[in-house]
Amino acid sequence: MPAFARLYRIQPETLLGESNVADLWMNGELYWWLNPPVNAVQVGRDIVFENVPPECTDCPRLPASAVMP
Repeated sequence: MPAFARLYRIQPETLLGESNVADLWMNGELYWWLNPPVNAVQVGRDIVFENVPPECTDCPRLPASAVMP
């Protein structure tokens, strides 16, 4: 299943990145690692957006129970 992904910021709406075409057959899981130092979004095994800036800079961090239930 060839596909590509686009990563957008919500406010203000901004395109942060666009991937190359990748085969997502049985491989379309979405992973978010937005706490430093990782700051990455991964789609399947083949699409990775690195150094993603935080959406909210003054928000409190999520408790560990919310991140890894």
